[in-house]
Amino acid sequence: MIEGHDGKASGPLCLSCLPSLTDAVVAALSSAALGLAVAVMRTLSRVPASDDLLLPRRAFYPFFAFFIKAQASPAVRGALSWLALALTLASLLLVLWRLWAGFKRGRSGAMGVSRGRAPWLAAVGLLAGSLAFAALARSSIATFLDMLQNAWFLPESLDIREPPLAFVLSAVPVFLAVAAILSLAETAFSSGPWKTARPWKTACGWTTALAACWLAAMIMAQGYGAGLSLAQSSGTSVGTPGSAFILVLTEKGIPDYSVREAPLAVPGPVERAEDDLAGLERFSRLRSLQRLPALRHAYTGRAALADADGMRASALAALEAGDPLAGLLLLGSLSHAPANKDNLRMLETLADEKRWRVGPHAAFLLSAAFARFGVADRAGYWLGRASQGDAGIPAGLLVSPDSAKPSKVRGRFVFEGAAVPVSGSRQRGGSGKGEGLRVALYSRDRAIPADLSAMTLAASTVLDAKGGFEFRDMPGGDYSLALLLGTAESSTGPFRAGPARGSLRVSGHKGDIRVEGKDVSLAPIFLR
Repeated sequence: MIEGHDGKASGPLCLSCLPSLTDAVVAALSSAALGLAVAVMRTLSRVPASDDLLLPRRAFYPFFAFFIKAQASPAVRGALSWLALALTLASLLLVLWRLWAGFKRGRSGAMGVSRGRAPWLAAVGLLAGSLAFAALARSSIATFLDMLQNAWFLPESLDIREPPLAFVLSAVPVFLAVAAILSLAETAFSSGPWKTARPWKTACGWTTALAACWLAAMIMAQGYGAGLSLAQSSGTSVGTPGSAFILVLTEKGIPDYSVREAPLAVPGPVERAEDDLAGLERFSRLRSLQRLPALRHAYTGRAALADADGMRASALAALEAGDPLAGLLLLGSLSHAPANKDNLRMLETLADEKRWRVGPHAAFLLSAAFARFGVADRAGYWLGRASQGDAGIPAGLLVSPDSAKPSKVRGRFVFEGAAVPVSGSRQRGGSGKGEGLRVALYSRDRAIPADLSAMTLAASTVLDAKGGFEFRDMPGGDYSLALLLGTAESSTGPFRAGPARGSLRVSGHKGDIRVEGKDVSLAPIFLR
């Protein structure tokens, strides 16, 4: 029962403990329930979908392991979702109960309000004020969570500070909004400011605090680049639609080559040019709402320009910053990368179990990479790890990777007649025929003969003044050869709008490249 000031029952609710609660306690309970609901749902959506690959090694991992398993279990995920919904409804109902109790006391005259139209007019004002307070709280929470999820922590970071911060940053605006609403209700349903100024002053105080919380969120968000595009935040060029034209030699194709158009940008993001990508990499070291897009645009841009070394360096920086997608890309790329000291050092970084939790699939990729680098003991260790654990790969499905001796791949492009591209098309400088154009090797999957994805990009270099190229320390395997002819927005010759497929002629070497522990010298490739 809800008791009035005279100690008699004045309401139909049989909740004996609730009438004794103060407005501050109601606001605290309501905000705690909603903050917990937000923290649960944020944690559920921010943990990795699986622990099969690389995860950062953090404290309190069992807490995150529970949520990782919850993601994979529809029953547990549903139970957590229903729990969050129940907490949200409980928060709302608690506030509504308090408002209804105040309204009933006002209607009964216990607080000195007549039974005329005044309570209903007050209710209209209370509704308008409550909606305004709710809008401020919602905007504050959304802004705080935006900074939390994009500037302070990246997805799948497994940082134990994120769930408590999600709770606090959600609960505080809700507490201030509920306190302001209940103070406004006391002003509306009591004898009002004409008799005593205390309820009115209290309402003004909570309203000021809520407005200050909202303003602080807005100012902080502006400092992290809210409302700015990636190009504006990083101070780089705005991307315009364009294409890179790539000549791919194919096996037994008709014809035996193809010209691909790889999109360089879509309207809005940063342009994929060398200077702008370097600017993005510098910008991504800062905390910004655009940090994750900057990280990903940097290494995907390097991959689009067939810059294998730059792509791997950029992806490693992204992984260390907390981007899980970069780890998957790096593991795949290093499985085909040249077996040199820089790539081995990068591989050792990924295999550092003091920094990463390595899942079965990641262990298999590490095994493949170490085998191709000629480190047999590490390859065997990780191959054994790949079959361990609940998600381990069955041992019968594991195949020892190719460990042929790393070799050189040499070749030369000869440009004849009108097929001489402009020198150094925004990639590298050059003065000879084709000098500065980038040539790349892509690991070849027999199921996909010419896959030009970032994970298959094995190595790249640039043509010298005679059109020659050389790849060193290439591990055994099958590769596709590709030449980045230029880009539509930067070339000034016959490739400006893309080479016409009917006018370009390729002869000489054709087919994919097989490396089997011996140096490979390709026949000259003629472009006419």
